[in-house]
Amino acid sequence: MEDISPKILIVDDVPENVTILRTFLEDEGYSISMAPNGEKAIEIASKVLPQLILLDVMMPGQDGFQTCKKLKNSWLTHKIPIIFVTGKTSVDDIISGFEAGGSDYVTKPFTEQEILVRVKTHLQLTEFKNKNLDWKIIGKSQAVQNLVNQIEKIKKIDSNQVHVLIHGESGTGKELVARAIHSYSMFSHGPFVDINCGSIAETLQESELFGHQKGSFTDASEDKKGKLELSHNGVLFLDEISEMGLKTQASILRAIQEKSFYRIGGQKPIHINSFIISACNKDLKKEMARGQFREDLYYRLSVFPIHIPPLRERKEDIPLLVGHFVSKFNHELDKNIKSVSGDAMLALQNYQWPGNIRELSNILLRSMLLAEGETLELNYLPDEILNASQQNGMNSNEKTEIDGGSFNLEEAEAEYGITLPKDKIIPIKEIEKIVLQNALEIANGNVTYAAEQLGLSRSNLYKLIKTYNLNYSKN
Repeated sequence: MEDISPKILIVDDVPENVTILRTFLEDEGYSISMAPNGEKAIEIASKVLPQLILLDVMMPGQDGFQTCKKLKNSWLTHKIPIIFVTGKTSVDDIISGFEAGGSDYVTKPFTEQEILVRVKTHLQLTEFKNKNLDWKIIGKSQAVQNLVNQIEKIKKIDSNQVHVLIHGESGTGKELVARAIHSYSMFSHGPFVDINCGSIAETLQESELFGHQKGSFTDASEDKKGKLELSHNGVLFLDEISEMGLKTQASILRAIQEKSFYRIGGQKPIHINSFIISACNKDLKKEMARGQFREDLYYRLSVFPIHIPPLRERKEDIPLLVGHFVSKFNHELDKNIKSVSGDAMLALQNYQWPGNIRELSNILLRSMLLAEGETLELNYLPDEILNASQQNGMNSNEKTEIDGGSFNLEEAEAEYGITLPKDKIIPIKEIEKIVLQNALEIANGNVTYAAEQLGLSRSNLYKLIKTYNLNYSKN
């Protein structure tokens, strides 16, 4: 029978260190491979394809940082999480570890429990990513369905020629959509390489994108592959493309058109085959009018434009998103929140969410840190949510105006298919309860839609649901 235990590769030139790690990891049920140096580690990793690598830094030959970079540059091993386990404890060394592509950094001496927790965490993260390769976009609103339909069309287009531009406000999930597009594209088996243009100084953008040759400028102590080269046969995601400098815009346009480029200081052209996905939260046409974005680059990148709606335009998705984040944070925070109170959900739906899904995630995380018990109550939400809810509640207390004109009971019964007894007076609230329950069932639990059809505000309908203890599906 095939061994299905998680495979871990231990890389260390000191046998005693390997023995210590191997002993307690095997006791926990992990399958262990070992390598005495970086060169052997690359060879074994390419054959065994472990789920995780524990990597020492100080080794003869190439050190751990160099080994990590080579593993990350290989198509076979670039997705394997790497945890550095080393005696090098300076801040500069730790930064070097993460810059090399490491997922975590543990300093010696360590405890068994520390290693086991880190190993378990990164294996779970990997499993989560593998289970969500389709990067499912949460929501059932028409806006989300339209977005998903657009993404699915990526299957039918030639990603060699058609590039995608994603537009949406900050926090709407542009990278999530980009990863979903990657999974649907003809480059789904290739790497996903991202670069945030807004986080890199304009003077460094070309070096990050195109790489450089050793000695091409003062700090170029070794050859470096750029993001574009690393994205060969995969996706290059240019996040916040509006922040790219005009000089870099000209260079990336030339690279896209010619499918080749030169590293800074390089003499040989590097040929690439990459699917370019760009994203921004600014209006690029306005940036073009201001002379801050090249028109020819815009039309090259936006052959297939996709707009992500802000959360305030799809509030019916908030219960689903809340359920997703509560489940996620229950696991991360070791909580056991099983429900969200009606008042808390109403407050979340009344808020306008200027920070969109990212803000929703952060607020739920903060609230769940404070929460006790199994229900997320209204009082755990921050003031900005409560104040907005109170304001909306005041605005919703509107007087119902009854149109003038005569009312004919028989005509009303015929139009709406109801029959009232002729010899018995029924209390208004009993009729109201029946009408509300019927509306919720027809709307399949969509409170927003039911409220619109009933001529009520959403907040008033929630109050009536609570008053009458009505049943409705929170889909």
